[in-house]
Amino acid sequence: MGKFDGILLASDFDGTLVWQSHTPSEENIKAINYFIENGGLFTVSTGRTYEFIKKLNLPINAPLITINGTCINDYDKILKTFTFSAEQLSEELFNSDNLQHTFVFSPENECNFPILTQSEINQINEPICKIVFCFSDEESAISFQNKFSKKYSSEFVFERSWPVGVEMLSKKGGKGTCLNIIKEMTNSRITIAAGDFENDISMLKAADISYAPENALDSVKKIANRKGVHCKDNLIEYIINNI
Repeated sequence: MGKFDGILLASDFDGTLVWQSHTPSEENIKAINYFIENGGLFTVSTGRTYEFIKKLNLPINAPLITINGTCINDYDKILKTFTFSAEQLSEELFNSDNLQHTFVFSPENECNFPILTQSEINQINEPICKIVFCFSDEESAISFQNKFSKKYSSEFVFERSWPVGVEMLSKKGGKGTCLNIIKEMTNSRITIAAGDFENDISMLKAADISYAPENALDSVKKIANRKGVHCKDNLIEYIINNI
């Protein structure tokens, strides 16, 4: 029996596990290895793809939450997806002020388009996990988010992962939904989650214990049960030391 048996710890990547780089600190890695060696389950919950996280060779021993809670991956296998089709999209989404470019993610691929037209939208034959809308300024991103959150409230969620980027997801998915699924998959008794931005809120709400780093948005800090140190001060090490 280990001191962390039955505990699942899920960390957001950018702004939580790493600060302005793709490499976690030695302190965080050492703490994660200690956590795993003593029975804990550690995973990453991120807007990034599985292929990106896989290349980093992180100490992860539970299914991954990727593409902002629209995919659950276990090694090279996709366990669960929450997708939508191009038929559900309107060109109106792509005619917004100050929209610079878009990224379309499927379970297997990522595509980059300067702007999509209706004819280009109709040519997307794969299931879509999310679409990322990138704006020139934060005000335009928030305006877009508010407008389409109301218009498509029954089908989609529009979340920001960084100030000028808005991500369109199926309402059925999300980091919180995925955390609950993984909790059941792994028979974990306690879930602990850490995140810093809007797209982490559903995960923080779903967790038994939730942490927001010092660098988190105020709206995220209000949701979290506990406040942690700044991400650059080894937040994950701090959390594991406090479990």
